Amino acid sequence: MGQDEVQAEKAKVAAAAKAVETSKADVVSKEGAKQAACTANVNLGTISLAALEVRSCFDYSNVADYTTIKAACTSATSALAAANQAVAIAKTKATGADTALAGAVKEASRLMSGCLCSAHKAQKAAWAAVSTATDSHAADWKQAHEVICALDKTATCNVPTCPTVTQPTLAAGVANANSEHCTQSPTQAPTHPPCNCRCRNAIAATGVAAEQTVCYADNQVAAAYQGRATNWFQPNQCGGGREHCLGLTNGYGQMCTC
Repeated sequence: MGQDEVQAEKAKVAAAAKAVETSKADVVSKEGAKQAACTANVNLGTISLAALEVRSCFDYSNVADYTTIKAACTSATSALAAANQAVAIAKTKATGADTALAGAVKEASRLMSGCLCSAHKAQKAAWAAVSTATDSHAADWKQAHEVICALDKTATCNVPTCPTVTQPTLAAGVANANSEHCTQSPTQAPTHPPCNCRCRNAIAATGVAAEQTVCYADNQVAAAYQGRATNWFQPNQCGGGREHCLGLTNGYGQMCTC
């Protein structure tokens, strides 16, 4: 169960990994192109002596070969930057694909575990029913053949073996699913009821809101009041079970027991 999703995510992971490698190869290609474009020789052409003597600095910014090569270098640099960005995007997608695959595998494992547990429980119940029915059928089988023998007045009554049901071979993982896949529900800690003893009203009268009244069972009192003033303990036997109520306000409180 869930294996179709796992296979689909695996295909996405493979495609994403291939995209990363393709983008990396493109970066290598773009690096070579940039290197070639930005280190190309510039042909400045023929310059007259008079032009050089008029100005000590020669302006080559408008020379055709320079502008062409400069534009090629700029384009190659931009292409390399885009290729590097494409690698980053491809890696992000690959990481996402890996995460999705891990989720699909986890979900498939959960579904398979539930399926194996359900199959184990169903088979166990069915086989128990078969085993119970077999005992009853064997007795009925024997009685039926004895009746036939009596009607036929057979001196020796040979009762053939009662047919039985052969337990089918279980799928892998079903037999031991009870211990490996059927998770037992955790035991919930008992929830103590809210304080209902008469002293709750007395506590509330001191200015402590009812919802601030904390309840403790007998076995919790020692830990709850460890190190606190003993004059907080003013238990009143109100009948019924024992319940310890503490009202707290500004670090002080009153306590009663029911």
